[in-house]
Amino acid sequence: MQELEAPHTHWFSSTTEGGSALLADFHAAHGTAEPYGPIPAAMIDHSDPGLMADFITAAGFAEQPNVFHSATIEAEVKAIAPAQPASNVPKGWSTTWADLYQGSVDGQFIPAPYHDVKITDPTKLAHMTSVYRAGSPLTEDIRDVFLDDGLWEMGFAPLPTLDGHQLLVQQCQQCHNARLDPTITRDHFLVDQLDQMTRDEKDLAIQRIQLGVDTRLSMPPPLFRSLDDRERQLMIDELRR
Repeated sequence: MQELEAPHTHWFSSTTEGGSALLADFHAAHGTAEPYGPIPAAMIDHSDPGLMADFITAAGFAEQPNVFHSATIEAEVKAIAPAQPASNVPKGWSTTWADLYQGSVDGQFIPAPYHDVKITDPTKLAHMTSVYRAGSPLTEDIRDVFLDDGLWEMGFAPLPTLDGHQLLVQQCQQCHNARLDPTITRDHFLVDQLDQMTRDEKDLAIQRIQLGVDTRLSMPPPLFRSLDDRERQLMIDELRR
């Protein structure tokens, strides 16, 4: 839980500007009478991220290593793009967020949440909303609403300027590092100990990177990361050293 501070940028809330903007997009697709999973429709607008933050704090996790400073980041974003958060094109920017993001590039932290409130492309979102509202059997993947040129800032794609080793750190080290459970097989591939890995282990990692995204063995997992052929080759070249 990186957003312990108000206004809790990426959470529904009828009491914050960003939360209200997200609720508006939700209601455009779902109306006000449709439940969301097990959550009754009447409860959705009562979402209170502050209660989640209080719960996390009470459980002893108030000190987070890479806190997303919501108020500061939102103010910096709005200074660059005054139409935020209701309109997220053009994108905003935040120097506070950039420092946080660099920590994930360096393998110190998990990826930072996106700097803007919305992660959606407004054109894609409007189209998929109309597809959903039509109520017909779906022939399109209505999850395809992300802002393409923001994917690297959302953590789905790598920073375009990274070399092979940096790509391995940013894309793989979150799940493959020496601080995690040493009894599971993924511990055989540790990005923070590449110089200690055997040739066989590196070759296995290369095989997994070369797999198509239609298999669960593909690495990095396509659910969380999106790499192009150039980026995959840079990672492979690094592992072949």
